[in-house]
Amino acid sequence: MMLKKLFPFFIKYYSKTGLFLIALFCTISLFYFKKMCLAADFNISSYISEAKPDYLHLLAQEKNKKKRILSSSDNDTGLWSNAFNFEKSWTAEVDPRTGILAVHFKVGSLLSNMGHGPNINLQINYNNNTLSNPDGIGLGWGWNLTHFNAMTNQLTTANGQSFWLYKIGKNNWQPLYHKLHDIKIEGDKSTHFTLIYANGLKEVLSHDGYETRLDQQNGWGVNFIYQPGTHLLKLITDDEGNAIAIDRNQGSLEIVSHKINGEPAAIRIKNNNSMPEIITFPSDAQVTNQPLKLSYKNHLLTHIIYPTGLDKTFTFNCTDAMKFSTSLSNHFHSLCVVVNEQTNPGAGQPAMKNHYLYSDANINGHNYLGFNSGLNSITNTQKDKLFEAPVGYVYQTIKDNGLTKEVHTYNKYHLLIDNKLVNNYTGKILSEAEYFFCSTKMHDSCSKTSFKNLPVTYSLPLKIVNRVWDSYPELPAVTTITREYDNFGRTIRSTDTYGRVMRIHYCPVEGDLQCPASPGGYFSACYLNQLHLILLQIPQKKHHRLIIQHITSIVNNLI
Repeated sequence: MMLKKLFPFFIKYYSKTGLFLIALFCTISLFYFKKMCLAADFNISSYISEAKPDYLHLLAQEKNKKKRILSSSDNDTGLWSNAFNFEKSWTAEVDPRTGILAVHFKVGSLLSNMGHGPNINLQINYNNNTLSNPDGIGLGWGWNLTHFNAMTNQLTTANGQSFWLYKIGKNNWQPLYHKLHDIKIEGDKSTHFTLIYANGLKEVLSHDGYETRLDQQNGWGVNFIYQPGTHLLKLITDDEGNAIAIDRNQGSLEIVSHKINGEPAAIRIKNNNSMPEIITFPSDAQVTNQPLKLSYKNHLLTHIIYPTGLDKTFTFNCTDAMKFSTSLSNHFHSLCVVVNEQTNPGAGQPAMKNHYLYSDANINGHNYLGFNSGLNSITNTQKDKLFEAPVGYVYQTIKDNGLTKEVHTYNKYHLLIDNKLVNNYTGKILSEAEYFFCSTKMHDSCSKTSFKNLPVTYSLPLKIVNRVWDSYPELPAVTTITREYDNFGRTIRSTDTYGRVMRIHYCPVEGDLQCPASPGGYFSACYLNQLHLILLQIPQKKHHRLIIQHITSIVNNLI
């Protein structure tokens, strides 16, 4: 039907304008990309395993054992902030929102179920703001696995986000201050939790909050097995018997990744005073066989020496760098935050130093805990009082390397709204990135409404404007990108710095009018930005505008 509408229009108008060939090419391109989209699907190669480690009998034994109620040792300070709800993807960096040192090291991998997944990259994570040791690795250390703390109702996901859960029904829980539809939580603390993500992954947590199973929508999965009577991880095994095994010997750990092909790879973590001190990588490592070394002062990680020779040193302030109220009185406590960071690349290269400023350097002394917000507050509460703060509440952190400083500004929902790079000697702004949420027309419009009135995608930027100043401060170079999202937080439309448009359609596993069913159980996506580029290149003369608008409307209907 679309061809019958489209071709007479081409012949009538384009034969006179000389654009017939271009329009015909556009039409062919449209149906070509449409066909490619219908065929698009993510496929993963399959591998056949000849030798299967004999771990399946351990899984059977665990299922037959009597269930035990285990008490969690993950009893954190009770201090809560929605600033913890952001993913931590760095290796050893300071979180600019909170001043917390976040570190992770990869210690195991599993290409599970003959390549069908879900694949596991096991990491140990460090957070200096906790004294807990839920996994028996060390104070502040834990696996990158989803865990629910029944004592505090706090859920920490594998990607590093942290939520406080509240009950909304008999067996349904909802993360506080989280609106995206990308996670569904079912179950009860007395039995177990099931977490279902928008990408189809499903996690099952035991009654004491530890992950026991991770499933994909194609039916494949992996199991998590713990030492009997404890919550110490012992084994991660897939449905085919391939595994990551954790062996503990006098506090030290050996993590062995049993791969489908090749010899097992072992990473050893040597503890000193119950804290990880030396991490030894497999002897066949490509770069170096030197270990990674860690040093502490009390429980705070102060020094990291990498196998390549690079080393990082961190200095903490535990007195007045980050304050928070403890009662309705004027008393306050302080958190330990990183105030100085030094990186020495080695090989005679100069050291790089960063200095961090928090509460005292912020606007009106504000910080992410709401200090000086004018609101009454007490400790041991899960609610984030910044969400009730006045409209104009913002807080800043500053990272100063001696030559320049980065000024990060966040609104009361902990969203980065402005990031400036300033020359220390001249005081001039070298570059600035401005982030727009909820609206692309008004700066920081999200903070001008209550949380319940925010859109589902309030935490995702709709527009980012970058400005760079050179010799002419009144004429910065300006680039803008935009994004649109669905209710799962997936990008459905974007523009880049050149104004090019990309539309993305996500196909459900069962298929729809635009996509076939996915036999492998994976989501597929089709990209139709090429045709938009072609249409944009057609000369926009006055008597052509109606023609272009007509074609564009037909194209958009097809998309």
